[in-house]
Amino acid sequence: MIELIDIFFNQYLRIFFAIVFVGLIIFSLYCSYYGKLKKILRFKNNNKN
Repeated sequence: MIELIDIFFNQYLRIFFAIVFVGLIIFSLYCSYYGKLKKILRFKNNNKN
C-alpha cells in the first residue's frame, strides 16, 4: 500500500515540477524578448495605419 502511494505521489510531483520548470523557461524567454516583442508589435500596428 505504501509503495502505491509513493508511486502515485512521485508521478504527480514529476508532472508538477515539469510544469513549473517549463513555466519558468517560458517566463524567462518572455522577459528577455519583451523589448523585441514590443518593437515587432509596434511595427505591425504602424503598417495597418
